[in-house]
Amino acid sequence: MAVVVAAFWAVVAQAQSDQAPAPTYNVGDRWTFDRLVPPDRREPWVDVVREVTPDGVVVGKRGRRFSPVFNPFDQAGGEYHLLRFPLVVGNTWEHANDWSSPTGNLKTTTSLSYKVVGIEDVTVPAGTFRAYRLQSRGFVKDRSTITPIPSDARAEENYWYAPAVKRIVKYEGKHVKWVSPQWVVNWELRYEMTGYQLAPQATVGK
Repeated sequence: MAVVVAAFWAVVAQAQSDQAPAPTYNVGDRWTFDRLVPPDRREPWVDVVREVTPDGVVVGKRGRRFSPVFNPFDQAGGEYHLLRFPLVVGNTWEHANDWSSPTGNLKTTTSLSYKVVGIEDVTVPAGTFRAYRLQSRGFVKDRSTITPIPSDARAEENYWYAPAVKRIVKYEGKHVKWVSPQWVVNWELRYEMTGYQLAPQATVGK
């Protein structure tokens, strides 16, 4: 009986260790990133937590706002659910959002299905981290009034969240459209973390 009980709690402990709880942030937390621009250009940026409220995190001098778990917001204030905690391998969720240009001529609706694929080591300039690998797949529907023939684009994202630094440390996303006779990339974003400082810890990287 004791062996069965011990085995049960060992399974529980393993299950708990294989999930990432929602992070908490502190004023002064700092991360640096490079956006990777083809063919070989790097565009650096810095995120520094300026304020933490029950509604989210405020970053930088311009006061960019994120959700309490650092998900970005769309134009209407809706949350992009890149991360949904606790992260558990195999978890899935759905998300859709609308986007429009300031003039209203350009409009899209994005519908994505997300999944926590696994846990693995990922290496970026900031170091090597144990990370949750996530992916999304879906479509971007073009509803623009100035587009001669509105069409859908396939959307895909692959990204790695490292609990040790409380951020996505590597991201790869793109939209592709069918332009006969081939698929063409019409949007792409890639970035990786180059350094971090979690208040009040010492700086790592640049």
